[in-house]
Amino acid sequence: MTRFQLFARAMQLSCLVCGLLQLVIDSSNDNVLSVLLIVGSTLLVYQYLDRSRATVDYPVSSLAIIGFNVTSSLASLVAQTTSWVPVTQLLRGPVLTFSVLAAASLIAVAVHWTYRHLAATVSLRDVLALHVFRPLGVLDAPPIGTLWAMAILGTLSTLQGGAAFGDAGGKLFQALGFLQWLPFAIPLYYKKYGDRYCDIKKQIPLLIAFTITLMGIGLLRNARQLMLIGPVQAALIYFIWAMQDPSPVRKRTLAKAGAGLVAVLMSITLFTDVAVAMALARDKRETSTPWQTVQETYHLLSERDKLTAYRMSGTLAASLNIYDEAYLSNPILARFSETKFHDNMLYFAFNFNAKQRAEVLDTNVEKLLMTLPQPVLDMLEIKLDKQRNAYSMGDFYRYQNEGSESLGGFATGSMWADVIVIGQDFAPFLVAVLFLVLFLCFDSLSLRGEIFVVSPIVLGGTWSILLYGLGSESLAAKLAFLLRDMPQKVLIYALLAFMLRMIFKRIPTIDSDQADQTTPKPAQLFGADHPL
Repeated sequence: MTRFQLFARAMQLSCLVCGLLQLVIDSSNDNVLSVLLIVGSTLLVYQYLDRSRATVDYPVSSLAIIGFNVTSSLASLVAQTTSWVPVTQLLRGPVLTFSVLAAASLIAVAVHWTYRHLAATVSLRDVLALHVFRPLGVLDAPPIGTLWAMAILGTLSTLQGGAAFGDAGGKLFQALGFLQWLPFAIPLYYKKYGDRYCDIKKQIPLLIAFTITLMGIGLLRNARQLMLIGPVQAALIYFIWAMQDPSPVRKRTLAKAGAGLVAVLMSITLFTDVAVAMALARDKRETSTPWQTVQETYHLLSERDKLTAYRMSGTLAASLNIYDEAYLSNPILARFSETKFHDNMLYFAFNFNAKQRAEVLDTNVEKLLMTLPQPVLDMLEIKLDKQRNAYSMGDFYRYQNEGSESLGGFATGSMWADVIVIGQDFAPFLVAVLFLVLFLCFDSLSLRGEIFVVSPIVLGGTWSILLYGLGSESLAAKLAFLLRDMPQKVLIYALLAFMLRMIFKRIPTIDSDQADQTTPKPAQLFGADHPL
């Protein structure tokens, strides 16, 4: 049994146990049907990945499928079960929501299987990887000096924060943020290339100090997600390695996995109060210095009554407000769940009339055009005021239901609601085409048949792939990812790597052709007749 097989079976067991407990918690028809949909889609995903070579040759798209399962349904099932409440609690239309998400999971598995076995898509993936991205150098492991230089630029980008409309330089600098997570790949680059990559004894203390620095920046900026992403990024980078590693699990690995699970559970427990205190301190962020905000957060940790009242306020608001995003009580686990956002938007979408459905399409087109730089819009004579259109698709759906006062609140939308409203009867085919393009986009940034030859661009974005790899806040946002965000990251990384290579000329790059001879390729371990 490999590491991934251990993980897949543990996830299936957890899902089954939580599903059975949910039947005890609430045996109503809605809850039972919702649980069956979650369990069925989860077992489908992990049975497919467990019984195939998908994670070996297609690790990035496999991570996206796992991420969609976790964020759409499994995280909600586990979190609500551990809180001993029904998975349907605080959802508007749970059976509808989980039916749509289960159907999307089924389409994802079907398209992924077809994509892996269709000669045209396999060849296209290899052509993109070997003849486009490898010559650009975006598949190579960056030299240690280059890696740290990129990480520092990415950290400075995060420290600066956002950029104003029209600030092209600020937007460009902001786009470097994904580079700050590259140091978490150092231990695995060392595992693959050995001492010729770096002196690991020097790098580990630097990595620990860097992690603490990132968490400090998150605390100063009152950004809970920033504090959470670092450890998760490190875990996901290791997970990509583990998905491809064919070596069997040993007793020592099981002991490490058990210790890691205990550490994760303890971290969630300890960080939950910190996350709530940071949310409370956010109200004073506009009138306080970053250091004063940190002090306020520390002070709030000792006020248990305020922390408890804040947790209860979400549930209370859900019963009083027309619109709410309250669902999971644990703020850490809530970061891994998008269920409530899908539920809200699907509920609105299935009540739209023909005029409202047409407006959803028009708004998505406008949102897609807004991703173009202002000089390009001016050159094309497209009259579009970006500041006037600074609202989310979630806001638009709320506007259709509540009126104009909801605009500007930046409610989280759902790509699945957009797809259903725009595609209607053809929605499944639209989803299938979109998934196929996404799988090609992700997997062309890795080499088939090589362990851990994955672009640093991917390694710096594993968190976003887990959360939003197959989904998004809107259809326009997902198309913008394909047409602008990913090409932009490739160009930024390639240009920056080239410039830094000129600076660090004496440090050789370990390219994707120089795999460690002691690291066996999956193709040497699995015969061509391996099932699936």
